[in-house]
Amino acid sequence: MVRNKKNREREGAPEPMPREQAERASEEPSERDHDLETRVAELEEKLAAAEENVLRARADFQNYQRRALVSERDAREWGAAGVLESIVGVIDHFDVALSQDPEKASASSIIDGVKLIRGEMIRALRDHGVVAIEPAAGDELDPGRHEAIGHRAIEGVGPGRVSMVMQVGYAMGDRVLRPAKVFVAPEE
Repeated sequence: MVRNKKNREREGAPEPMPREQAERASEEPSERDHDLETRVAELEEKLAAAEENVLRARADFQNYQRRALVSERDAREWGAAGVLESIVGVIDHFDVALSQDPEKASASSIIDGVKLIRGEMIRALRDHGVVAIEPAAGDELDPGRHEAIGHRAIEGVGPGRVSMVMQVGYAMGDRVLRPAKVFVAPEE
């Protein structure tokens, strides 16, 4: 045995544990091992809960996206329905005008009817927030609301200013639906 001990010391090998001590060490887990196992179990539970929360959040978000798309579509349809209901009344006026006997209609009554229908259409647009863009002669040119289509000199209108409106524009709030088409006084 002495000889084996010296050989082990030279080789740098650790000395073996007595048999009884080795058997006790393999049979009884240490308190530290128990704490580690408990901590691992706690962490596994937390990981499972976190994974479940992520899956639930992902499903909630997908449901939110679906509901948002449906709500957006419904809002568009309801908005369009409101505008279309207003226009249906204008179509009724056209139908009345077209049902008149052409033999008995005068030019002035036809023009009066067209004016009535135009007024009804303007009222329907106004009810939905649409306003006319009608610059007056001499107004400053606003490129965001006016489209210059040419130059035309008008007495009393300074250069670079609106001289004449060829076509009325329309806007809804800050959004220009169609700019007013205007002539601009030329530079001298």
